[in-house]
Amino acid sequence: MKIKIFNLILLSMFFSLYSFESMADEDYAAQLYKNKKYKAAGKIWNNRAIEGDPLAQFNLGLLFEKGEGFKIDPTLAESWYRRAANAGLGEAQFNLAVLLSKDTPKESLFWFQVIKYQSKDLLSVMATNSFNALSKNFTHLEILEIEKNAQSWINSGNSSLPKFSSKSFQLVGLSQKQVITLQKKLLDSGFMVGPIDGLIGIQTRSALMDWRRANGYKPELDFVPEWLIK
Repeated sequence: MKIKIFNLILLSMFFSLYSFESMADEDYAAQLYKNKKYKAAGKIWNNRAIEGDPLAQFNLGLLFEKGEGFKIDPTLAESWYRRAANAGLGEAQFNLAVLLSKDTPKESLFWFQVIKYQSKDLLSVMATNSFNALSKNFTHLEILEIEKNAQSWINSGNSSLPKFSSKSFQLVGLSQKQVITLQKKLLDSGFMVGPIDGLIGIQTRSALMDWRRANGYKPELDFVPEWLIK
């Protein structure tokens, strides 16, 4: 059993590196992380994570799991992974499953199964391999129950959640509906955007610039993270 768990942890580390490679060059936090300034990166990600950014939540979970910039804290790592997993981030679902595999293997299998149902890429292949390795200690009926629970979770509407990524979009290319969503989220975060009308005015541009500056992005770029318009 120790060998299986060790292999799963190696897979978790692979996906932590994979996630950071996909971060945009404009992200100061990603640059800080690559320069091993983990605490500074964590401070920026913490602000974004509180606002609901699943990638930042995943990254914080990683820092607490690996003890980079902070004391190793499996409880906090699990908490942040779980929030990102519930938001639909496959890498967070995978790392959460790995973290749970030793003490609560049944829930670990649940998350691996969710990934199997929802993903068709390398992540799904690795989740399938991990599921097969971990499920050998469970009966056929227990496996059927786990599969049923995972399908119920998806059918409840969680599978309709957007697939979050590190994509950013130019402000001028957003639809009116997306601009309204952006304006509402900026306002909820305490930035003055003017009327919530879906129009890209001076106040909306200024609010986006202030938000980017406060969250560790280059303020002069008119790019909007995908999760801010979902």
